[in-house]
Amino acid sequence: MKRKLLSVAVAGVFASPAIALAQASTVQIYGTVVVNYNVGYKQGANKPNIDMLNSHDANVGIRGEEKLGGGLSAWFQCESTMDVTGNEAFEKGFCARNSGVGFKGAFGNIFYGQWDTPLKMVAAPARIWSTSGAFGSAELLWNGSASNVGNGNAAAETSPGAGDGPIIGAGGAGTQRAGFSRRQANSIFYHSPSWSGFQVLGGYSTLTEGTAGTLGTPVGGTGVDASRKPRLWSLGAMYRNGPLYLGAGYERHTDYNPAAQANGTGVVGGYAGGSDTGYNLAAAYTFAKVFKLSGIYTHIDYDLAAGTSSSRRGFGIYADWQVAGPHRLRAGWTTAGDTKGSAGAGSLATATTCAAATGNVAINSGWCANGGKGDTGADLWAIQYAYAFSKRTELNFGYSSLKNDRLARYAMQTLSRPDTVGQRQHSFVLGVRHSF
Repeated sequence: MKRKLLSVAVAGVFASPAIALAQASTVQIYGTVVVNYNVGYKQGANKPNIDMLNSHDANVGIRGEEKLGGGLSAWFQCESTMDVTGNEAFEKGFCARNSGVGFKGAFGNIFYGQWDTPLKMVAAPARIWSTSGAFGSAELLWNGSASNVGNGNAAAETSPGAGDGPIIGAGGAGTQRAGFSRRQANSIFYHSPSWSGFQVLGGYSTLTEGTAGTLGTPVGGTGVDASRKPRLWSLGAMYRNGPLYLGAGYERHTDYNPAAQANGTGVVGGYAGGSDTGYNLAAAYTFAKVFKLSGIYTHIDYDLAAGTSSSRRGFGIYADWQVAGPHRLRAGWTTAGDTKGSAGAGSLATATTCAAATGNVAINSGWCANGGKGDTGADLWAIQYAYAFSKRTELNFGYSSLKNDRLARYAMQTLSRPDTVGQRQHSFVLGVRHSF
C-alpha cells in the first residue's frame, strides 16, 4: 500500500508542472479550409471556357494571450494562407494574413502588424461572401482586393490582373495603389472597446521597409523626390444592437499615384502626388434570426494629376436566408456606377483596353475613365444554395454573372480580365468550407 502511495506521489510531482503549463498557455491553432470548383465562361478568344480550383479566405493561424494583471493583456496572432489546392499555398509568406502583436484592456486594443483596414472591417458584417472569387464584390465596390500590401509608391511596377494580390515594386515591397479593400502591412491599429454596441477603429500605415530612395518622382521630370511619402489613414465606426448592424468607414491615401499603376508600361509617369479617398456605408438587419438583408454603399475619388480626377459610386444588396434546418439560400446584386470627373476627357474608351485610347485613364485595368461620358459601369448577379452538415462544414453550389457596360472592362475575379471592353462573364461554382 505504501509503495502504491509513493508511486502516486512521484507521478503527481512530475505531472503538476505540465498541468500548470497547460492552464497558463493560451496558444490556439485555428483555420478555415475553402475550396471552390469553378466552371467559367467569358466572351472573347482568350480561353472563353475554363475550369479551375481556387481558394479564397482559406487560412491557418496561431494566436495567444497573456494576462498581465489589472485587466491588461498582451496578445499575438500569426495567420497564413491555407490553400490545399497548391495554387497559392504559403505563396504570400508566413503571417501574410491578419497578423499582429499588441496590448488590450479597458482602453481597447492597440497593436502593430498587418491587418484588414477599418474601412474594410466595417463593411464585412454586411457581406455574405468573400471580397474575392466569382461572387466577390471588391472589384466593383472597392476597385480591387489588395491583400497583404504596403503603401503605393513611385517604385516601378506593372499593372495587376484582376485587382487581387500585391504588386512587387522596385523597392522589393508589395504595393497596390488603387484598391480600397485592403489588408495593410507595416501599420499601427487601434480598436476601441464596445460602448453599448458602438465601436470605433483606426489605422495608420508607416513607410514600407526597403522603399527608401524610391518614394517619389518629381512632377514633370525623373529621379527621386524624397519628400513624397505614401501613407494610408483609415477610420471606421460600427454599431450593433440585436438584429441591427450599422457601419461607416473612411480612408485616405496620399502620394499613391494610382494612375501610374495602370499605364501598362511598368514606368511611373511624371505625377507622384495626390490624395485619394474612399468611404463606405453598411447596414444589415436579421429578421426572426433566419433572414438577413444587408446593403453596402461605396464612393471612391482618385486625384490622378494636378486638376485631373476620377470618381465612382457603387452599391450592393444581399440576402442570406436559412430556409429550414441545414438548407440556406444566398443572393446578391453588386453594381459599379459610371466613372465621373475630368480624367480621360479626350476620347471614349473604345480600344481593347480602356487605357489604350489616348486621353483615357485605367485604374486597376477595369476602371475606365472617359471624362464622365458614361457607359463605364458593371453589374454582378449571384445566387448560391448551401447545405450545412454541421456548424463547421458546408457544401455549396452557385452561379454568378458579370455584365460590363459598353465601355467597361471589370473582371469576375475568378476568370481574370475580359479581352475587350463590354464583355460578359459567367461562372458556376461548387464549393466546400470547413473551419476548425
